[in-house]
Order: sequence, then C-alpha cells, then structure tokens
Amino acid sequence: TTTPIPQTHPFYISLPYDKCCGKRDYSPVDTLSKKIDSQFFYLQELQEDIKSSALPRKLFLITYKQFLINKAYCGDIIEAYGVVKLQPKFQRGKMLRQTEPYIELLYFEKKVKDPEEFEISEEDIEEIKKIASRPDAFCFIAENLAPSLYGLEWAKKACLLALVGGIEHKKGDIVTRGNINVLFVGDPSTGKSQLLLAVANVAPRAIYATGKGVSSAGLTAAFNRDQRTGEWVIDAGVLVLADKGVACIDEIDKMNKADRTNMHEAMEQQRVSLSKAGMHVVLPARTAVIAAANPLLGVYDPNRPIQENIAGNFPPTLLNRFDLIFVLRDIPDIERDRAILERIYRDNTVKIDRTLLTKYLAYAKRQRPKMTAEAKKILNEYFLRVRQEIQRDTEKLRAIPITWRQAEALRRFAEAHAKVLLKEQVDEEDAKFAIEIFNEFLKQIEHDVINYETGKSGTIREIMKEILDFLTWQGAKSEDEIIEHLSSQYPVEEIKKVLKKLKDNGKIYEVEQGKLMKI
Repeated sequence: TTTPIPQTHPFYISLPYDKCCGKRDYSPVDTLSKKIDSQFFYLQELQEDIKSSALPRKLFLITYKQFLINKAYCGDIIEAYGVVKLQPKFQRGKMLRQTEPYIELLYFEKKVKDPEEFEISEEDIEEIKKIASRPDAFCFIAENLAPSLYGLEWAKKACLLALVGGIEHKKGDIVTRGNINVLFVGDPSTGKSQLLLAVANVAPRAIYATGKGVSSAGLTAAFNRDQRTGEWVIDAGVLVLADKGVACIDEIDKMNKADRTNMHEAMEQQRVSLSKAGMHVVLPARTAVIAAANPLLGVYDPNRPIQENIAGNFPPTLLNRFDLIFVLRDIPDIERDRAILERIYRDNTVKIDRTLLTKYLAYAKRQRPKMTAEAKKILNEYFLRVRQEIQRDTEKLRAIPITWRQAEALRRFAEAHAKVLLKEQVDEEDAKFAIEIFNEFLKQIEHDVINYETGKSGTIREIMKEILDFLTWQGAKSEDEIIEHLSSQYPVEEIKKVLKKLKDNGKIYEVEQGKLMKI
C-alpha cells in the first residue's frame, strides 16, 4: 500500500502511526515520487551589522523555487524573503524534542556592496571634487585614513593605493589584475594592526581577519561536511567574502598550510580553486590584500633579508605576490617619540567625514583614466634601468626578485594615483609618484634605488664594496676616516648603517682602539 505524503521539509516527513496502515516503518517509493531540484545554504549577517563582542549569526535556508537554484554564490550579499519554519534536531539518528528555525526561501535580491554600485548623490560628488582639487589631495586623503597614527606616511599612501586599485586589463583569455597587494612587516607597537583596522572601517567593502584566528574556511575557502545533511558544502573564506573589496589580514605569517597554497592563486589570478570528493569549484576572489606580519624573532633584524625575518609559513613565492612591502620599526628617537606622545593625548578629529571618505574611495574606484604616452615612457625606461642594475648584481640571495610582475605593479600604482585624484589620464605626475613609492619599497628590501631621470643608483651593496676596497688598500682605518672618504658619494647615515652591518657579519673587526680592518 502506498500513501502520498508531501515532502515540504529538508528531512523525510512520515504520517502518524494510525494513518500509516498500522506500520511504524516506511520506505519512500522513488518510482512513484515526483522530484524537483532544491538548494540549501547558510546566510550569515554582515560584519558591519554585528555589535561589538558579538559573533555573526548563521541561518539555514532552503529553496525549491527553480528560478532561484544556483543563483547565489559564496560571498554574495543578498536580501532574502521567505517563510520561517521549524525543523527537529537529531542526535545519533533519533529525533529530539528541540527544534530550530530555518527559512524556506521564496525570493532574494543581490545587494552587492560593490564600489561600482555605491550610492553617491550629486551633493556628495561636489564635495568629493572639492577635496580632489586640493594641491595636496593625495597626502590629505592618505593622512585621513588613520589620523590617530603619527607618521607612517608611506604606509598610509600604500593603503590608499590598495583601496582604490589600478585598472584590470584583459588581453584575450589573459586577465591582468588591477588590485594592489600591500604587506607591512615590523616590530610590535608600530601601528600595523591599528592601520589595518582603520582601513577596514573606511573601505566601501572590507573584511578584517587574522591569519591565526580564521575559521575552518581559512583565508580562502574549504570543503566541509554539513552537520545537518552530511553532504559536502563550501565555506567561503576571507578573500572570497571580500570579493571586489579589501581583505585586511593581521598576522598573515601564522596562516595554515592550506591557505598558504591557495593564497598564491587568489592574490595573482584573483580566484580560488577547490577540488574534493569528485567536485571542482572556482570561486571569485577579486580582492586587494593589505596584510601585516610579525618578525620571526619578535623584533625586526635589519641585518637579515626580509624573507628571513618572516620565515616559517611565508614562502618567497607568496612574498613576491605583494606589490609593496614596508618595514615598520620601533627605533628610539626623542623628537619622534615626543610627537607620538602629543598625538596620543591630542583630540584626533578627522578632517574628512568618514562617510564622505568612504564615498570618495568608491567614486575614485570607478574612474578609468587612460595611460598617456609620456607616462608609459617614463615607467618603461625606469623599469628597464632597474632590470639592468639587477643583471649586474652578483649576490645570490635576493628576497624579492625584480620581475615583470613589478612592471605591472608600476602601472597599477600610476593608475591608482590618477584615480584618487579623479583624473581622466594617467600623466607624468602619476608615473613619477609610482616610481617614488616603488623606490621607497626597494629601500625597504635593500634593492637598488634608481633615479628615473639619471638612471644612477645608490645601494648598500656598493657602499660595502667601497669600504672593503678602501680597507684592503689603505689598511686599518678609523670609522671617521672611512666616513670622510665616502661622504662625498653616499649619505653619512647609510655609511654608518653599512659599517654596523659589516661588523655584525664579521667582515670587518676592530684591530685596535678605534681602528677597523678587513678580515
């Protein structure tokens, strides 16, 4: 005997004992059943809607509407309409008395907070253009990202570039990303975490996370077993959830092994690929990454390459995905320390309203300036000079090799600078700024810093060679004599820095009081 029982529930629904032919057990008859497609997923509240110290709530959704199947994906922001229902809880195959709510989804609308779709009024645009017309507009906006933090000028400028980004370029099937990735490495209490939090709070779309404290989905994505159905489901990670936005990741050096592998693809190809249980999924991760890492020994060691300072879970191939790397060090300096103390006790009123600043960033991100021939020439000639200098380098150890990836990064910097200033063209000024911030990056990793006009470079390696050659031919000399010999060619501070490094590395030693000699 068969009895039709409508199934409007995620689990099988049976009839009471007295209405089921006097039987307690029953089996569904597949040949007589009419089946339709369905989809279930979890809805999680947005980060900005969560009260402080609260955890994001998740709600189970299921839909039988055919026009909704496969229309929502990981990371989508939706507004859902449906009927709240109750379903029983199960434990070890037995139904419990407790129930939990779920929603039978009837309709949803995507509410993607994409900067391209950010609502900006005409009054807002007028205010935005007024700010962009300032002669110091770029520095003014960068400072207002984190006005409570003293200094960190280049770090703030790098964050501003990442928030706006360059332009995505497509050539056939090849897509070159426009997003800019930035990494901060340095001592504790240098403002890394505060800077990331400030950026996350002002960005049109951003997620803040830590490499150590992420969920099972990690920083990218993961397959996990669903507790209700036992089926494989995809849990989106930070980079997927922040698609078309910014992911601010603190302590990125402490990420897990799976993330370390997937981050390579996410940061360059802007997607995350997963394969498990016969399934292959590709999720969009068009996300700019602004990350912070702590030194391996607790304090940054300037005598070691940057790669050795953050060794462990951070391979060189992943380090190379960052367009800009800045080292933040806590060096005692009475004037700087006094200025920081004044900033701590001062009322740090922002000069740009936070809501307006968010709209400014969204509006700037929409701009599509065209690269001029003059700007392209400046960038190309500079990059070729950099490559030529690196070709002459005989050192085997290079933390960050200068590759064609850096040529693309230079273009992104110039484009982002032009977008921030709401320009229609990427001109010579933007190209010079791109070179300026790239030179600052090269200083951090102790690469050759090349002047875009003269093509000349001043490097730590060259100073080392000059000092060692001088001591070889002249014998033991005092530090003052060495500085006097080289001061006409190099900055005194750089010479002192190299002398300290040579002492620490054991290449020179103090043969007698105040006299240095080559080993």
